Amino acid sequence: MLTDYRALSGLLGSSLCVSIFSIAAAAHAQIPAGFQQKLVLEGLDAPTAMEFAPDGRLFVCEKGGALRVIAGDSLLGEPFLQVDVATENERGLLGIAFDPAFATNRHLYVYYTRAAEPVKNRLSRFTASAANPNVAEPASELVILDNIASDTGNHNGGAIHFGTDGKLYAGVGDGGSNPDNSQSLGTLSGKLLRVDPGAYPNIVPPDNPFVGTGGARGEIWALGLRNPFTFAVQPGTGTIFINDVGSNAWEEVNRAAKGGNYGWPAVEGDADDPDFIDPVYSYPRGSSASIAGGAFYQATQFPGAYSGNYFFADYIQGFLRRLLPADYTQVREFARGLDGVVDLKVGPDGQLYWLSINSGAVYKIGALPIRGDFNADRTSEILWRLSETGANLLWLMSGTTQTGVAYLPTVADPNWQIGGTGDFDGDSKTDILWRNKTTGANTVWRMNGPAFVGTVSLPPVGDGNWDIVGTGDFSGDGKTDILWRNALSGANSVWTMNGPVYTGAVALPAVAGPDWQVVGTGHFDGDGKLDIVWRHRATGENAVWLMNGTTFAKSLSLPSVGDTRWEIGGVGDYNNDAAPDLVWRHRATGENAVWLMNGTVFLARQSLPLVADTRWQVRGPR
Repeated sequence: MLTDYRALSGLLGSSLCVSIFSIAAAAHAQIPAGFQQKLVLEGLDAPTAMEFAPDGRLFVCEKGGALRVIAGDSLLGEPFLQVDVATENERGLLGIAFDPAFATNRHLYVYYTRAAEPVKNRLSRFTASAANPNVAEPASELVILDNIASDTGNHNGGAIHFGTDGKLYAGVGDGGSNPDNSQSLGTLSGKLLRVDPGAYPNIVPPDNPFVGTGGARGEIWALGLRNPFTFAVQPGTGTIFINDVGSNAWEEVNRAAKGGNYGWPAVEGDADDPDFIDPVYSYPRGSSASIAGGAFYQATQFPGAYSGNYFFADYIQGFLRRLLPADYTQVREFARGLDGVVDLKVGPDGQLYWLSINSGAVYKIGALPIRGDFNADRTSEILWRLSETGANLLWLMSGTTQTGVAYLPTVADPNWQIGGTGDFDGDSKTDILWRNKTTGANTVWRMNGPAFVGTVSLPPVGDGNWDIVGTGDFSGDGKTDILWRNALSGANSVWTMNGPVYTGAVALPAVAGPDWQVVGTGHFDGDGKLDIVWRHRATGENAVWLMNGTTFAKSLSLPSVGDTRWEIGGVGDYNNDAAPDLVWRHRATGENAVWLMNGTVFLARQSLPLVADTRWQVRGPR
């Protein structure tokens, strides 16, 4: 971790006082409901950039010149390479990119500030060892492009990525001493460069926009940038979004265009000038800001609404936002409280990784599994039981639309009741949890999608006053636990589980009286911890217990529903936003509905098909 706060503040061009403030900012990221953040690894020394190798290893640049390798969530002791760098202010090892043919040629590229006088930035190629791919071949450095200005140590840029055209792009800052460099075609400063390292030493592609222009550097692809510390290439389309750190007014996201001019130092933000290209999106700096990290989300681990979104962060303000893919002008808040974020990447697992220069750590944000998604279409199903006949079935859902019915085995004994749903056998499929209050027996139906596979017995609980009222991972070990309530005594408890094996019990606060009922569980406040939903059957009040594992944190009210014939039967995701929604059933009329939620905020009510036979009960997901 950096102790030179001037270097820390300089990395993105922010001020010393703001940098120290950012270090003391909120240490706990605020993540949307339905997502969770996990620490991947810590112990890095002032990391500046990261990139996934084609084989899944994560390579991280350290400011001091070491390129580190993370394999299987472990930081390897020996660096892949160590370059001799100047580290004053924003200088150091700043960028990494893998050759598109890395699997066969073992080539990767780094951007760094060389220590030898005169101090300049450099773009070099290294080759991974054939004998040990976690280290570079000795003396394999090939300097592709040298003498990129680092005038005063700040505004170095440093991000490098291959485009879908096979060419290598590099973001270069204005050098810090003369902003007018950004408008000069005779210098590389303040530009997005495009080179063809595979054609070395003839690295300038002939179709670059200023090739043949007198006095112009042929490597230039776009100009008029201040400090493009990060940028990203969209898979498939090849669209490049450049994050340009602002000076006094605006932070910018710019769409790269051949020969495009983005106006620095004449303008920041929208220029309304035909000579300059306005940003796709810009936001005011306020007291200070530094846009950092960019990634197009093209994976499927997040809900479908996130496909094609452009994620970007701010190193000072600590937020993570996304631009919507219709035209990338509409922004949505995603997370806050990110400490010292400098880079973003989408991992091979589809999760969003972010890198902290302050804590020397890599974190990842992923969507939580969708509760009750039996057919793996990223929508929760609705589980029904008719105790009088023993019939059980699933409504197969697409959003809030019923698309079909899957019939489950009949359980004729009405004493058997469905208590919850969750993955108890570790196959990532939703199983069904049953309890017989008369005999005290408990069992899990192992499921393969909507198909019954077999049963697994759990320890019996002879006291018939105890009910299974929900399931979910309370202990944070990735295993489904079981939530119990004793309506007679008001006691509540969690069974911690290892698959179908009971490992212990944790008492929760008691809630006296039978009127307050637990109706399900879900991730409502964006901290990645499972919360508990309550309904008062006499007053119509509804609430969420926000939990920290098995520890009660606080209670938040939900909108009341005074008609107490309405009951909450399940908690699932029906609008594919990774946030839990509430399934309602009216026990007198047979009406059914879904409350679409954003955390604990009610968004809208969607009606479901009527089931006139009111003996049918919604029993999950919960």
